[in-house]
Amino acid sequence: IVGEVGDAANLSSYQCEIRKHLELFEASYTDVRTSKSPGRKGQIRLGQVGIRCRWCAHVAPRDRARGGANYSHTIEGMYQCAQNMAREHLSKLCTHVPVDVKRRLVQLKDPNSRAKAGKAYWAKSIEDRGIREVLVEEDRTILMLVHTGKSDHGNTKSERGFVNWNGT
Repeated sequence: IVGEVGDAANLSSYQCEIRKHLELFEASYTDVRTSKSPGRKGQIRLGQVGIRCRWCAHVAPRDRARGGANYSHTIEGMYQCAQNMAREHLSKLCTHVPVDVKRRLVQLKDPNSRAKAGKAYWAKSIEDRGIREVLVEEDRTILMLVHTGKSDHGNTKSERGFVNWNGT
């Protein structure tokens, strides 16, 4: 889950709520094979870090409601991906999100409020988990996890415990 202990001191209630319902993940073979995002700049790559709805993460990518997973080319872009997901996927489209969560997101969304630290806090939080921008083509970056070793279960682990469960 994207949310962390320090969120409340740095973000609005709305931003804190969003972070409870999103998770960072590494694209699996299934994600790469079934990606269906028109207009995307380049194909998703195996291991590319994305952000997705935790409520429908167990559903096959092709069966998720629109906007259930997003891939940014930059760390700063993850903030905007999350905002878009909250506005459409979490609040309206995903049938797996509990009704009380949808209601809370709508109630907390105040068009006049601004996150205390916003984009900068999101970016630092993502970087602190070992995620970096990696140049894959002359003019294109993707987000990748910097692996640092093995966890107790033999899964690859990052600096801050973001785990690739080696699944599909």
